[in-house]
Amino acid sequence: MLRLNTQGMPLNTLLRTVLQQIEQILPQWRGTILLRDSCGHLQLAAGPPLPGTSLRHLAGLTLCQTVNGGDMPAQLARSAPYRKLAARFEPDTGWLVPLAGSAGAVHGVLAIRQRTPSAPVPQAISPLENSAHLLALLLENHAIHHQLEHRSQWYRAILQNTADGLSVIDMHGRFLEASDSLCRMLGYRQDELRRMYLWQVMPGSTPQSIRQRLAITGEDGETFESVNRTKHGRLLEVEIHTRRLILDSRPVVWSSTHDISQRKALQRILEQQATIDTLTGLFNRPTLLARLEMQLQLARMQHAPLSVLLLDLDHFKQVNDRYGHHAGDLVLAALGDTLEEVLRESDVAGRVGGEEFCLLLPGQGLHEALDLAERIIDDISELRIQSGHHILAITSSIGVACLQAGDDCRTLLARTSRALHAAKAAGRHRIVVLGADPP
Repeated sequence: MLRLNTQGMPLNTLLRTVLQQIEQILPQWRGTILLRDSCGHLQLAAGPPLPGTSLRHLAGLTLCQTVNGGDMPAQLARSAPYRKLAARFEPDTGWLVPLAGSAGAVHGVLAIRQRTPSAPVPQAISPLENSAHLLALLLENHAIHHQLEHRSQWYRAILQNTADGLSVIDMHGRFLEASDSLCRMLGYRQDELRRMYLWQVMPGSTPQSIRQRLAITGEDGETFESVNRTKHGRLLEVEIHTRRLILDSRPVVWSSTHDISQRKALQRILEQQATIDTLTGLFNRPTLLARLEMQLQLARMQHAPLSVLLLDLDHFKQVNDRYGHHAGDLVLAALGDTLEEVLRESDVAGRVGGEEFCLLLPGQGLHEALDLAERIIDDISELRIQSGHHILAITSSIGVACLQAGDDCRTLLARTSRALHAAKAAGRHRIVVLGADPP
């Protein structure tokens, strides 16, 4: 969903898709999304309307957790804005989940109703609250995109009406003129820039490449992204608009430069959110599976080995139950750091479940995979993670499988999974290798 968001799928389509996914997981439930508008009113955004009129405003909102219809009147007694909405949920027929953002702001409400009255099951809490977290993140990402678009329009208006980052360059690449704003951007004085050439502020370029580009610059102009180096060595991501002009009877290139470092940084954050597990810093499950498909195809083309390791932390549930989920998060984060330390640059690691991790080792056969698995299992057993006054120690089990003729992603992962289950069944804290599937 985050990847579709970064690719530009409309927000209303994303919201409807989330509701469809919820109804696939919980077929007896129907969802409605109400979003807060600029005036603080809740407006229908996706799904069927709620019975009667929707909540008029969010003033005084104090709800911080999911509540079911039967508990709503009591739990919301001090949350006056929810009384009318809560009253329309009959006991044990609906749940109300606020869409709370990372900064605590409430963007709206996910209202869930059962098609037929029955007691709500506890198993529904996790998917509903996960969906609410996802919806809040989608809304925040959409707001960032919206802000970036407005900011980009504002910057374009400035560039059209002012000399922001303006320079005039001759066909040899030398600065003839430079605006004060460009001097401030690059950290040079006017007299310094006028003694310099374009390739001195564009890392990776050469006099020949710059002069060739200037020679093909047309009167209609072009816009492109590049990198500038400041006087103090800082690299700036910039958007440059160039146009060929005739000045004093000779051709020159007029250039307008704008710093887009902040916009590019935000884009990278959005892209990372769609591919990275934020707790461990490793790839998330969809990205890991896509990388496995790619590595499998490369291994076939190059007739090269490919090994897969599936790792599971032993008795991890006991860590959460005894020390709390914060301690569990510390353990998972430490494991992510450990894996990044031992893997090669070409290896791929991802979190595919709660405490389950998958490692792809392109070009590595069984012996190399076993050597790495032994190192990983030893390094994990030596970890000591401090959580409050407690020092936590953990062990792990690893299943290993190598690519064989006829394998696809499904069969290779299935064999690795069986190896992992065999390691756990044999007493944990060990490595098990499985060969090809039986005929």
